[in-house]
Amino acid sequence: MSTTVKAVAQKACQRMGLGKPAAFVGSADETASRFAGLVEQAGRYCFDKGLFDVGIQSVEVTLIAGDDQGDINTIIPDLNFIIIDSAYYTDEETENASEIKVEIRNNRLLVLDEHDAGDVLSLTYQSKSWLLDEATAAPKDSVGSDEDVILLDEELMILATKVAFKEEMGLPAGTDLAARELRLKQLLMRSGVKQVLRMDLPHEPMLPAGRINLQVQT
Repeated sequence: MSTTVKAVAQKACQRMGLGKPAAFVGSADETASRFAGLVEQAGRYCFDKGLFDVGIQSVEVTLIAGDDQGDINTIIPDLNFIIIDSAYYTDEETENASEIKVEIRNNRLLVLDEHDAGDVLSLTYQSKSWLLDEATAAPKDSVGSDEDVILLDEELMILATKVAFKEEMGLPAGTDLAARELRLKQLLMRSGVKQVLRMDLPHEPMLPAGRINLQVQT
């Protein structure tokens, strides 16, 4: 499913009759150089719009005594969404796993059910990044190389890049915009990530009956 900045930019250019530039990031060609930024703009738009099943990670948090376990953004620096129904803990002594009541309040991770220091809390989350560094495969925030890896669907990225270009140039983008939104909707319907907790929205998500209480409080 992954692709590269260069592949997306080249295909977007070709579909719009702009040729097939050999390079984009740092190119002396003004149009080609602009496309590196447009690909980044397209990726940010698409990733922010959807709950994609890309960048899914798991983390284990060794609990301390008391409710407050610390700043959630320190515990999970690249946190984008926490996936509901993913929180359970393992008792240090018995090694039994069970669900546990968890809250995120004022960016603090609170474990409200009874637990002991040393127990382990397991969470599944989506990272903030839709882009990986070509050399290290580390998540990154901005395009730095033509060979940086894009985790999003290539066709969606091509359509979104075309829309970004046409809007920037003041050209009609209605057909590509409709195709982008349709592709986005189709991909979201296929995604395995159904219920998530966004860290930037002060609301309590709907929770499955009998499951964990994972919520935002302001």
